[in-house]
This record gives sequence, C-alpha cells and structure tokens, in this order.
Amino acid sequence: MKGIDSPTILDVGTGSGCIATTLGLEIPASKVLGLDVSLDALEVANENKAKLCSENVLFIEMDILNTFPEKLFDLLVSNPPYIPKNEMENLMKDVKDFEPVIALEDENNGFTFYKRFAEIGRTLVKPGAWFVLEVGMGDHPSMVQSIFSNSGYLNVELIKDYNGDNRVLVVQV
Repeated sequence: MKGIDSPTILDVGTGSGCIATTLGLEIPASKVLGLDVSLDALEVANENKAKLCSENVLFIEMDILNTFPEKLFDLLVSNPPYIPKNEMENLMKDVKDFEPVIALEDENNGFTFYKRFAEIGRTLVKPGAWFVLEVGMGDHPSMVQSIFSNSGYLNVELIKDYNGDNRVLVVQV
C-alpha cells in the first residue's frame, strides 16, 4: 500500500483465508488479521497460510455483527454474505453446492454486513483508510453504495469486474 510502511489489514469473513494470505504474501511488511465465525473455515485458512508460509497473517474467530477488533486498520476487505434468504434456492448450482450457506446468505435481505460496516466503519479503520467490499448483482451494488453515502461516507465508488458488472465497492473513511 502506497505511503504506508507496515499496513494493517482486516479481512472480515475470511473463509479459506485466500484474500488475507495473498495480501500477506504480496505486502510482506503488512500485518493481516482474518476474521470468521466458522471454526471449520478458520482451520482451512490456517492450513492454507501454513502451506504458503505467510507468517504475517493471523486468523481468529469473531462475529463482526456482535463485536469487533479494538484497533484501527489501514484497510478493511470483505466478501461478506450478501445473498438474500429468499434468493438462495435460485442460486447457481455450482455455487450453492460448493459453498457453505453461512458464507453466502446473511439470513436477511443481503445488506446486513454492509449496514454493520457503515455503522462501525470509523471504529475499524483509520481516518483516510479504505474499505474494499464485494457486492452482489442487479440493484445490490447501488443499494449498498447508498447505505454508505447515507451514513455520511463521502468517497464511495463502484468498480466494475471483467464482465463490466459493478461488483466491488470502495469506500474511503
């Protein structure tokens, strides 16, 4: 990360740890913390971290909806559960059959985690720091963007994926 010698990075809903571990390897001076509520996921994340010898990554069990780390980070990344409960049965078979439901669905309307990030964001990242969040399809990206804009975040931008779909939301605190 430009201008930060030893960035601290928070990966919420780390799952297998692929994003946290990759960031740790790509930014060797960083300190990366991966959070997940699933002990099974954290076991896989730790196995992957060990295989790749990523010493600057730590994984812990934490439910971000009920608590959060008591330190400030330079970057927060997350691919949170965002599929509404009523859309799960229409999900593509190659996703539905291979991903745990807890990683896909927020047991609500698909906005639970984004509302939480908007609510506690300023207590998670340093002033001027960033969130990078995966968002869903259709109206979901613009609705998530509105959550942050309506919460007083000024620099909120949607980024297109290789298919030209808005799939990443970048928010500066």
